Amino acid sequence: MIKPGMFHVATLGVAALLFTGVACTPREGGAAASGAGGAPPPSQSQSTAAADGSKEAVAAYKAMWNETVEASHTANVKHPGLDDYATDGAYQLLLHMMRSYEKDGVVARGRPTFSPEVKSVAADKVVISDCSDSRRWLMYRKSDGQLKNDVPGGHHLIDATVSRHGDRWLVESLYIHEVGTCIG
Repeated sequence: MIKPGMFHVATLGVAALLFTGVACTPREGGAAASGAGGAPPPSQSQSTAAADGSKEAVAAYKAMWNETVEASHTANVKHPGLDDYATDGAYQLLLHMMRSYEKDGVVARGRPTFSPEVKSVAADKVVISDCSDSRRWLMYRKSDGQLKNDVPGGHHLIDATVSRHGDRWLVESLYIHEVGTCIG
């Protein structure tokens, strides 16, 4: 069973793929303003982040997790946002998680925290590493609302790959490591 607080990644034909796809948003501001009272031009790091898509990719990753957490509160396999931010194996992993919750008669309560960092950027692909804390995202039985077990959750290293699909960024691959694989 896959559950918050103890992620185990099932091999679903692909090495556990998951992520969030977010529609790319136009960069703010357009051309740099000049003269008195104009906004200063963006810094080199801001320009690079906007050009390489890393900001959009991280936003997609976070949005995927927001939808996943919402779906976990009801174990809803048909949650409307799950496929907005994930594709391929990542989407299949999310569905597998929700089906497992539904089959086991459990729902999650609370929210995990995330600290995504961009590890590499190449063309239309961004690799993200994260240290998620699931200690406040636990499983409860639907039947009586009681905590399912005494598994406390913990810190999980998460590796994700987010790619551009047309005008959107989608999480394609996700690997959620065992509890204790990172320090929050």
